[in-house]
Amino acid sequence: MKSKRIPTGRVFRRPYHDRKGQRQLTSTWHVTYYVNGKRVQVATQTEDYDEAVAVLREKMAGPATLNVYSDRPERVLMNQLFDLVVEVAACAATPPRITWH
Repeated sequence: MKSKRIPTGRVFRRPYHDRKGQRQLTSTWHVTYYVNGKRVQVATQTEDYDEAVAVLREKMAGPATLNVYSDRPERVLMNQLFDLVVEVAACAATPPRITWH
């Protein structure tokens, strides 16, 4: 099976040592990818390599399709705040009244 190159993630089988002390590989595939600079490692629950690659591509596409806000409130950008105001206004039945002082 030829490995498919994915630049920001990888598909692999996790190693472990069995009762005899021999190094083995898990039967299921695992994926590693990065979200906001943090490494995320997930078991795909599949033994098929191509399905594991599809899971990796889906996981990597997820953050790009979501509007992710910072998990640190002191580091929120003004554009994120303005986007949040627009989203809240779109969800509300009546648009909010914004006054500038």
